[in-house]
Amino acid sequence: MNKVPKDIRELVSRLDKSTGSKPPTLCVVANSWNHYLKAGLMAVKRRWATLRIICDETVMKPYLDQGMIPDRDVSVHHVSDSNAQLALLRDWCVEKEVDVLLPGDLSQGQLYHLLSNPYHRQSLEDGASRACLVSVPGYPRIFAIVGPVNPENPLFNQMVLHMKNGYHLAAGLGVERPKIALLSALDRVGIDDLHTYNCKCLVSQNQLEQIPGMDLEGPMSFDTAIDPATVEYLGWKGPVAGQADILIVDNQQTRSILALTLKIFGKAQTARVGLGGRIPLAYLLEDATDVDVENTLAAAINLAPYMRKADPLDWLTEPDPIDYAW
Repeated sequence: MNKVPKDIRELVSRLDKSTGSKPPTLCVVANSWNHYLKAGLMAVKRRWATLRIICDETVMKPYLDQGMIPDRDVSVHHVSDSNAQLALLRDWCVEKEVDVLLPGDLSQGQLYHLLSNPYHRQSLEDGASRACLVSVPGYPRIFAIVGPVNPENPLFNQMVLHMKNGYHLAAGLGVERPKIALLSALDRVGIDDLHTYNCKCLVSQNQLEQIPGMDLEGPMSFDTAIDPATVEYLGWKGPVAGQADILIVDNQQTRSILALTLKIFGKAQTARVGLGGRIPLAYLLEDATDVDVENTLAAAINLAPYMRKADPLDWLTEPDPIDYAW
């Protein structure tokens, strides 16, 4: 198992130093010259990965004719119909021919369909999570904020799915027993707050080993989850407090605000990945800096070998470590 990285830039360094092994394969659906395609080509130039491009030939032909897409380590697959593009990509994911997906020109609905697992028994988007890996200067460990893709507060079963995805993220980074905090505004159960009741219920199941393989605490405020000084001041006794690897939030607004606050005021390095499918997704903003692109690609590529081995969606033949709910 790989050594647990202390910061995101360490993941970038690992790729720069990687030699002798077969490079992973990235895939992007590019019906335009978009920022995901440029990110994939950057990974090829850095010798981090090979790239498969699914595209409409008429749209991409000018770029091919101008030599903007290299021949080495890049394969171009001309498929015009969007459903056929999705079917080809899904086949590659199932057959483990690609390791990381760059969403490119796929719509959110197409991504949900690609990620969906029939055994979730949930709507398509509820099986997917977005995670923001964070490393803050001076803080001794990397951690991740994991939450839903859709804006609605998750129900109990949906929280379990985000815990599953967070578990696999931490395990993919080399954490043997992830410490997972279920975040809330306060460190207590609220009288009319269903989310905090769900947190406490999940923690009790973890204590009874119905959810094995991790340490779980909640409801827990952000400072109690990651700040040892707060834990000492409060006299909190628990396996997660002050040293959480994964922070589970109940909506996408909280995840985004928390991540951006840490990035702007804490000068944090961040990487955004999508979880819940057979392969990790690398999420990039259109105005992402070169460092942001490096961080996100490095995080997704470093997760890929674990995801290939763990195969977290094939629960009928290889049960998930925390598959108690089904």
